Amino acid sequence: MQCPRCYFSNPAGTRVCEYCGARLEGTTDTQSRPASASAKRKTMLGPLPTKPESAGAPPPARPQTRIDPDDPFRIAAQGVGATQVGHIAPPAPEPPPPPPPEPPRPRSVARPTIVTAPPVDQPAVVGSALVL
Repeated sequence: MQCPRCYFSNPAGTRVCEYCGARLEGTTDTQSRPASASAKRKTMLGPLPTKPESAGAPPPARPQTRIDPDDPFRIAAQGVGATQVGHIAPPAPEPPPPPPPEPPRPRSVARPTIVTAPPVDQPAVVGSALVL
């Protein structure tokens, strides 16, 4: 028996698809039995609803797309009503925040002042002798 949702071939007499877990047609489950005619009738009080005259054409039917049973993302795709067969790309990561701005640079750089001592007219001691 072929699953109507994922088209997986299940053994005969299977109630639920062995691949995706969908209920298979022709099951003997009590929920799948047709309701009696009296259970289908509902009593409604008040005037009958009328059709709006300016309804126009109904919206186009959503195309049914077969989902590949080998697709690892098929269950997530079916849960949101996928209309495309194939792999679903994960959302793009958020871009990193921009780098902080650089501190302003000074327009001119102060150069260090080199101070030299004036020449000294004093005798220097070299060794043990005096030099003038």
